[in-house]
Amino acid sequence: MASVVGALLGVGGGLQPAGAAHGAHCSWTFVIVLSPGFSMEGSTGTHRSEKPGALQCEGAVNGRPITGAGTVSDEGPYGTEDPDSCMSGSEGTGIDRITVQTAEGTQEIVSEFTYTAAKLSNGGPFRGEFKGTRLDGAIELRVLEGDCVTSPITKVEVKGQGVLHD
Repeated sequence: MASVVGALLGVGGGLQPAGAAHGAHCSWTFVIVLSPGFSMEGSTGTHRSEKPGALQCEGAVNGRPITGAGTVSDEGPYGTEDPDSCMSGSEGTGIDRITVQTAEGTQEIVSEFTYTAAKLSNGGPFRGEFKGTRLDGAIELRVLEGDCVTSPITKVEVKGQGVLHD
């Protein structure tokens, strides 16, 4: 988150995009499903968008001015370096699939990414950063399903801000 995600996260509360330099400045929101999900015990698994989320960008992409809203979705593995848990944080990889509207038509972009996220903090959101081949940014995940203690966290809202590079 995008992605979390990339992937597994979202943005809000004043997070700043990583490497906010040249390119289109974007924000997005979508829901990610985690399988098997985060709990107190470490696990590896997958993250994927429930459906494409809303993407708003200002600037240009592929040399074309952006004229309207787009979409973003992502998928990939989590726990790629070691098993992830609510107490350890998360890392992983994935692919963002992005569409952006321009005067010349829809631009479709694929951005492979890696991400890291801090551990869950007193029921607060996970926060993290991701770096992709086309999209970099900051993310924040808000838990929608699960509580990490009695049931694994299996669904999160991702909010993100970042830069879509040519």
